[in-house]
Amino acid sequence: MGAWLDQEGFLDLLGPICDTARLETILLPDGVRRRVIGEECFWFNFNEDAIEVAGLLLDPISVLRQVTE
Repeated sequence: MGAWLDQEGFLDLLGPICDTARLETILLPDGVRRRVIGEECFWFNFNEDAIEVAGLLLDPISVLRQVTE
């Protein structure tokens, strides 16, 4: 017998593990991706609508670059 967790199942399983490991997690809406490369963070919105996530407003079909320090 096999099974695959849905999104809520993965959150329930991995959330406490990430908390214990002190890993930052961000719940991303469908169509939004985030990449951290060195001191830069890139937010990708593949949606046809603007999306608000983590205090940022991402324009439709856009990339937002942040420099972290």
